[in-house]
Amino acid sequence: MRPSFKNKYVREALELSNHQIEALYGFYRDDFEIDQSVQLKFRFIKVFGLDIENQTVSWMRLDNYLNKRRIGNENLKRSILELIDRGIVPIRIFQSASEWLSPNLVNYTKTFQERMIRSGFLILENDESLDISIRLANELNRILDGDKLFIYTGNVSIHTWYTSFDIDSYLLEKPNESDLWGDREKYDRIARFEALKRIQEKVSITIDNRPAIDSRRVVPIINTLNGFTGRRVSRIADNALSSINSKTLQQETLITNWDQ
Repeated sequence: MRPSFKNKYVREALELSNHQIEALYGFYRDDFEIDQSVQLKFRFIKVFGLDIENQTVSWMRLDNYLNKRRIGNENLKRSILELIDRGIVPIRIFQSASEWLSPNLVNYTKTFQERMIRSGFLILENDESLDISIRLANELNRILDGDKLFIYTGNVSIHTWYTSFDIDSYLLEKPNESDLWGDREKYDRIARFEALKRIQEKVSITIDNRPAIDSRRVVPIINTLNGFTGRRVSRIADNALSSINSKTLQQETLITNWDQ
C-alpha cells in the first residue's frame, strides 16, 4: 500500500534542507521561464507550499492566496516570486487539465461549478517506474493521432497530454445541446472512459485510469521545479522520445546545485 499524502509528502516537505530551499528560490528567481505550449489564462493554478515561519504545509489556489483576479502565462513567474516573498516555498506548482469557460460563453444563472468546466486534455500515464512510463509514452506517440505533449514530471513518470481529445469524438450517444451544457462534466467523464478504453486496446502497458477520467485533475506546470527531487518538469519533443533513457533524463533535469 502506498503511504498516504499526509504521511509521505508533508513529511518530505518539512525535511527539505535550507540549502535545497535556497536552491529552489534561486531557480525561480534566475532560471524559470514559462513554456507557452499551454495557456493558463482559464486554468486554476494550485501550489503545494511550505510556510517557512509556521512550518506548515498546505494546498493553495495561487490567485486566491495572492488576491489576484487571474494568473496566466504573462504573470506566473511574477506571482511565484511574490509567493516566495511572503515566506511560502512552492514545492510543487500545478495547473488544472481542464479550463473554465470564458465568461461571455456561459449562462450566469448556473452555479459556478456547473459552468466552470469544459473538456481539457486527456492525461495518460503509468507511474510504476520511469522506464515503464517511457515505454508507454513511445507507444502512445505511435498510435495517437492529433496533438499531444510529453511531459516529464520530475519524478517517476512521463505524462502524455492528449490535447486533441474532444468530447464529441467519444460520446456513443450524443446528448442534445441543453443536456450537454446542463451537465457537461458528466458527459466529459463518459467520453473520457470511452477514449481510455479505445486507447488502452492499442497499447501493451496499463494506463492509470484515475488521471485519465478526472476532468478536475491537476498536472505539474511545464518548466516548474519538482521540489521533492530537484528536477525540472520538462517537455520532451516527440522525435526525442525513442532515444530517451531514465538515467539520462533524471541527470539532465536535475538542477546543478540541488545536492551540494
